[in-house]
Amino acid sequence: AEPIYKELKELTRERNKYIKIRTRIKNNIHALKHSHGPNKKSINRNNLLVKELDKLIKSTEKEMSEKLKTNQELSEKIEILTTIPGVGQTTAITVLAETDGFSQIQNSKQLCSYSGLDVQERESGKWKGQSKISKKGNSHIRAALYFPALTTIKYSEQHKVFYQRIKQKKVKSKIALTAVSRKLLVLMYSMCKNNIKYEQNYQKKKAA
Repeated sequence: AEPIYKELKELTRERNKYIKIRTRIKNNIHALKHSHGPNKKSINRNNLLVKELDKLIKSTEKEMSEKLKTNQELSEKIEILTTIPGVGQTTAITVLAETDGFSQIQNSKQLCSYSGLDVQERESGKWKGQSKISKKGNSHIRAALYFPALTTIKYSEQHKVFYQRIKQKKVKSKIALTAVSRKLLVLMYSMCKNNIKYEQNYQKKKAA
């Protein structure tokens, strides 16, 4: 694997660590504000921590962007992947960093297994999968695709239809969303391999 993928993997994981800490502190602030006789000084100190964590998160993102500038091939891959509705730069970087740019991946089935996104459709049309998201596989990829999956079913007609089709089969929302994450990941893999940007029908209709 190229050294840049290792460097980006460390940065994305560092960023996620700060985000998790920030979420815990924000929850703590919320609890303090709604407690009986809240301690304002304590709330202020917690707010200062949030501001510091915001700076650290931005710092990791800036370093990632700077590293991308040094690698044109990787920058082009990121540019391709961010044409998918819901997929931002950090998500694209995370997926590529965690898979070494898909260099060790032979096919989409192997990729989904590696990521722990093995929700598949049987020939009978029924869905199989865990009642909760698998704890096996690469949790960093699954976490990175969670919010993009939520976003893409709002803004991509293709993924919205896919999600609704699964939901019609009385499948739990979490499994349906995992299936969308899986579809996004396979799409990212395919686009990188074929060096093609995302196209969606509704964009063509809007332009017409």
